[in-house]
Amino acid sequence: MIRVHDVLAGTQGELLGDLSPNALLNRVVHDSRSVAAGDLFVAIRGEHLDGHAFIADAVERGARAALVSADWQQSLSELPVPLIVVPDTLQALQSLAAYWRGIFRLHVIGITGSIGKTSTKEVVAAVVGSKHVVQKSQGNFNNEIGLPLSVLDITPDSEVVVLEMGGAYAFGEIAQLAQIARPDIGIVTNVTHSHLSRMGSLEAIAQTKVELIESLPSHGVAILNIDDELVRAMGNRANCRVVYYGLDPAANLRAVDLESRGVDGTAFTLIRGGQENHLHIPLLGLHSVHAALAAFA
Repeated sequence: MIRVHDVLAGTQGELLGDLSPNALLNRVVHDSRSVAAGDLFVAIRGEHLDGHAFIADAVERGARAALVSADWQQSLSELPVPLIVVPDTLQALQSLAAYWRGIFRLHVIGITGSIGKTSTKEVVAAVVGSKHVVQKSQGNFNNEIGLPLSVLDITPDSEVVVLEMGGAYAFGEIAQLAQIARPDIGIVTNVTHSHLSRMGSLEAIAQTKVELIESLPSHGVAILNIDDELVRAMGNRANCRVVYYGLDPAANLRAVDLESRGVDGTAFTLIRGGQENHLHIPLLGLHSVHAALAAFA
C-alpha cells in the first residue's frame, strides 16, 4: 500500500479531484485488466496502445485514482475518478519507484544476463527466503515499466528484494534500472546470442550487462558466473567485492561431481572455502546448478 501524499511527493504530480493525501492506494498497476478495488492505475503510452484509453475500464474495476499525462487531462476530466497529473507517466512511475525505494533500508539483489534471469531469481528468492522476508519481481517484470512496479511492491516487512533487470536494447538501460532499484548485490548469469541482432556483438551485450556491476556500491557484492568468459571479465569493472561461481576450479563456489537424477533433479558437490557439501536440487540441467550456485553465493 502507498499513500496519496507519497505518490504526489514521488511524482511531483498535481492532484485533481476529491481524494485525501492520507488516503491509501492498494497497488500501483499499469494493466487495466489487473486493476482491483483501491488501486492506482498508471496510464502509460506504449508503442501500440495508450493506457489513457483504458482508464474508464480501470475505473469500472475499482481504481481509486489514475496517474495521467497532462495532455490527456481535459479529455478525462469527466471521469468519476481523482487524477494525478504529470508531464509524462512513464517518467513519473520511475521517479515514484526511486522515491519509494529510498524510504526503505533493505538489501536489493539485482539479476541480469542473456538467459536464466527468471530461474535464478526464483532459486535466489527461495534460498534467501529461508531466513529473511523476501519480495521478488513477479514473472519477468524486468524492464523500464516492470521493474518500477516491482519496486513499488516493497512493504515495511520486506528485508530482501530480488529483482530481474533486463535490458539489451540500448546502452544505459540497466544503469537506469539500477538507479531506481539501488541494488547492493548484483548477479550476472551469462552473455549469449540472445538479442545479438539488436546489439551487434556479444561484447556489446556484455557492455549492457556490466552496467549492473558498475552500479554496485563499494560495500556491495558482485556475483559472477566464472564459466562465461565475458561475465568473468566483469570482475575487473567492479568497485566492490567479487564472488565467482561455476565449475571452473578458480571459482569461489564450485560444483563438482554433477549427477543427473532424471525427473528427481540434479545432485552435485558444492566446494566453498575448502569445505564440501553434497547437495540435491529438484531442478534439471546445468543451468539449474549455476542458478543454485549463484543463490548460495
